[in-house]
Amino acid sequence: MLLEILEEPRALHETLDAIASPCKKTASELAGEELGLVYFTGSGASYHAALASHYLVSSLSTRPTNSIPASEFSSWVRTPSAGGSILIAISQSGESVDIVSAMEDARERGMRTVAVTNNRSSPLAKAADFTLLTQAGPESAVTATKTFVCCLTAVSLLDLELIEATGSLAASPEELISIRRQLTNSPSVVQETITMCKERARVFAESYKENSLFFLLGRGANYATALEGALKLTITGRAQAPDFSRGENQTLHELLWTETVPKELIRRFEKAIKWYTTNRQWWHHLIDQKRRRGHLPMRS
Repeated sequence: MLLEILEEPRALHETLDAIASPCKKTASELAGEELGLVYFTGSGASYHAALASHYLVSSLSTRPTNSIPASEFSSWVRTPSAGGSILIAISQSGESVDIVSAMEDARERGMRTVAVTNNRSSPLAKAADFTLLTQAGPESAVTATKTFVCCLTAVSLLDLELIEATGSLAASPEELISIRRQLTNSPSVVQETITMCKERARVFAESYKENSLFFLLGRGANYATALEGALKLTITGRAQAPDFSRGENQTLHELLWTETVPKELIRRFEKAIKWYTTNRQWWHHLIDQKRRRGHLPMRS
């Protein structure tokens, strides 16, 4: 898994080079039709990429969007497509039963379909009207790392092309240009992040290796990051890792049982650190209140 994380910068660079033209062409052809609701779907990590993509389009454009887990697509979308709806299906393998089934259901309902996958010969790629192939290369670890970031990058670039091609931009043109620039620079930024965080992550893991419960919080696009982080911890660490929207503090408070529970605040780094530092005393006050009320054992 670690080795594949270290390959992410190379994989991102090659993916961006490979998908630039297909993304523009796909968006242009879809924009030439009567484009309606855009559905995003996936399973596991790919669904988290779908959520992040949904957030991106909703934040920047007037285009109506929805994100649905692949296993639920046929249950939630029952009627024939009206007004040129499209399905963007994300799957690193392109072979899971749920994602292929969602693609088939979408086609039966008259939707145009786009596959974002790392597997050219997969059933998903073969069934779609358009296919965006990432260049992550083989991935041995069960947890998707480089395939996840490559799929997320590919679908994000497609989102930007669709927004521009359909003239549905609600944000400023400068913001669209800025996000494009960030995508272009993402390989080097990921490399810098890995270099900066590698030792910190090792120290953090060593400090909390005995913990079995972690809370991950995120807001906006980083809600999807919290979901993905929780999935990774659950799969690789055999830990319980509930995920929350940053606004769902009351739910988190009810689940907070011990002072030793790490509280991961996945937001913009500076804001996260400031928030936690400011509220550290409040956490201890809450624990003391629960002890006095008999909700937690008193200190021995």
